[in-house]
Amino acid sequence: MLDPRTFVCNRKCGECCIKFIVKLSKSDINAIKKEGYSEEDFVALDESLPEPTKFVLRKKANGRCVFLLKNKKGVYSCKIYDARPNVCKKYPFLKNKVDSCKPVMFKDLHR
Repeated sequence: MLDPRTFVCNRKCGECCIKFIVKLSKSDINAIKKEGYSEEDFVALDESLPEPTKFVLRKKANGRCVFLLKNKKGVYSCKIYDARPNVCKKYPFLKNKVDSCKPVMFKDLHR
């Protein structure tokens, strides 16, 4: 079983930042604004969601999170890692995580 206190992502594949719609709380928005971004830079409105979860993290035209970076080696990282939304901090310890995105330790068990 994964331990949230010691878990480290070894894949750096960015899948968790591509496949999710990330709902933003007011505290998430405020934390990101403290990093120097305006709400227009990263907040989108999803009218299909109930109040107060209508605010979601904006995605680029290619469907990736606006804060997802990719280096020349193809390794992904988060531009706002320390201020990332709470749901991002909780991944992969969520009930509804993406099935195709398994930590390396689990993926290796299924070979």
